[in-house]
Amino acid sequence: MKAGGWATTPVRSQGHVHAISSPLRMSTPELIEIWQGNAIIYAQEKVLDDPGHCVAIEAGPGDKVVIPPGWAHCIINGNLEARMMFGAWCDRQYDSIYDDVRAHGGLAWRPLLREDGIEWQRNSTYAHAQLVSRHARAYPELGVSDALPIYEQFARDPAPCSGSRNQLW
Repeated sequence: MKAGGWATTPVRSQGHVHAISSPLRMSTPELIEIWQGNAIIYAQEKVLDDPGHCVAIEAGPGDKVVIPPGWAHCIINGNLEARMMFGAWCDRQYDSIYDDVRAHGGLAWRPLLREDGIEWQRNSTYAHAQLVSRHARAYPELGVSDALPIYEQFARDPAPCSGSRNQLW
């Protein structure tokens, strides 16, 4: 993603939720790995009027973030002065749904550019929900190593990535 932003909005992906995948018969989770720069992965539990849990996860190079099935999300460039690059993995037969997010004019919390970084503004079309900010964490319970890049993990042992253990892809 490019550095900077447009007007008061940082560069980010469009908010969306994953459709139900036919092979998995569920909405697909997504695994994000930051390759360069700093990102904020914003996710909310639902796209109904009550968004449920809302979280902004700060991640840097090598960090991985798992977005649970059915959660609406977007990826934001967390550094206004530098580019950010990332990889995203999910089931190959997934689709993104934008309708409910667009009906609310976006996600429940909006990132705004400020001189000293990102500030979060609540979207009043949703019921009030607390935004929790935290740093990326490890996911050993999903078989995801925080010590190895995803491609290298897959080359060494594709089982955790195959869906047989954790259905990340």
